[in-house]
Amino acid sequence: MLVSDIYGANGGQPSNTRYPCDNGDCSNWVGFIDSTVGALQASGLTFSYDIWNEPDISAFWTRGVNSAQYFQMWDTAYREIRRIAPGARIVGPSFAFTPERNPGQWRTWLTHVKAAGTVPDMIANHNEGDVDDPVTVARALNGALTAAGIGPLPLSSNEYQPADRQTAGVTAWYLARFAQSGYTNAMRGNWVCCVTPNLTGVLTQSGGSWQPTGNWWALRDYADMTGTLVDTSGQVGSTAISASVDSSAKRAVAIIGDSNGYTGAASVTFNGLASLPWLANDGGVHITVHRIPDRAPLGAPQIVYDQNVSASGGSITVPFTFQDSHDAFAVYLTPASSSGGGFPNGCHQLVVAGDNVCTDVSGTNQDLILR
Repeated sequence: MLVSDIYGANGGQPSNTRYPCDNGDCSNWVGFIDSTVGALQASGLTFSYDIWNEPDISAFWTRGVNSAQYFQMWDTAYREIRRIAPGARIVGPSFAFTPERNPGQWRTWLTHVKAAGTVPDMIANHNEGDVDDPVTVARALNGALTAAGIGPLPLSSNEYQPADRQTAGVTAWYLARFAQSGYTNAMRGNWVCCVTPNLTGVLTQSGGSWQPTGNWWALRDYADMTGTLVDTSGQVGSTAISASVDSSAKRAVAIIGDSNGYTGAASVTFNGLASLPWLANDGGVHITVHRIPDRAPLGAPQIVYDQNVSASGGSITVPFTFQDSHDAFAVYLTPASSSGGGFPNGCHQLVVAGDNVCTDVSGTNQDLILR
């Protein structure tokens, strides 16, 4: 629950707005916190309280970030929420700038909240820069927490993905990087707001009804990445991959996206299949590759590969092509079936669906390795 939005500081507040603790008087802020948090807690629902959105941007907080008044506002809200809802989770500071982009701002804030005893339960930040990599930002946040003597805390990227990068390929890139980052949770920035029920722009109106887009399918295939994360090459160039294996679902799933509009050949090599007998059925696995073009609407991903493949060597390589600059991909490995492919022409390497020939993938120029 974003406390500052309910207060009215949503970027459209009038110039004569009375801010919390103006002229050193926090009584209006205390009264607001008491009535608002008290009512929400009485609902019986569970809330996390995000005190102030992007105080380092003047549209939301005109009194200056990390100023005396800002810290009066923060400390007062923290203590009142703790008093009224001692078990509720408090998150913040929800800065727009990451520690990589403004390290001094973060050092000042961490030093104060540690000394004041107002450290939140979860560190929230926004990854809306071009491009704020969740892996490197999480590393910077953890480093800043350690340097401040606070230690590790759960991380929340409660806004990510800039307004001009809302494509299937970039969505898949963020998903792949978040899976590798250690963030506890993340929420897409809502740039198609605020009264249209379009799931932050991942649905579109078509023919009088809501239909999924390429962004929706990237998120949907990511939801199949269950079980246990496996080691990957992380990012090659600007192309990122994350993957998991799930023995109960009998599948391995990889999500692939690019942050910089790459087009051309790519490949994924799956190693260690010999250690997964539940996946390699009679020495073979079934591979399905979803190409997710950046289209709206998009009724379903394009299946560009659907074939049984020999895994007798414990390793297979799957080639595919970024046809357009905003493509995303999902690769599914399941136990080989008696139907749905087989090994044409006695080939025991990867077979390109429809070509009926073995494929040499050694020439691909964008390789992503899973171990």
